[in-house]
Amino acid sequence: MRLILILVAKEEDEEETEESLAAGRFVEMFLRHLLQGIDAKEKNVRLRVCQLIALAMNSLGEIE
Repeated sequence: MRLILILVAKEEDEEETEESLAAGRFVEMFLRHLLQGIDAKEKNVRLRVCQLIALAMNSLGEIE
């Protein structure tokens, strides 16, 4: 019985790790995409990009 519980716990940890890796990759790709907007000609685009980056940085602990 104990062996089964250990195997189930290990499998849940692996699933959680895969989910956190996927979330981390998404956040990284999202921020890289936003960083491309820093060079935009329109000042409103640059402003919104900076606001989104700041919001993402402030919420980073909640995201991961």
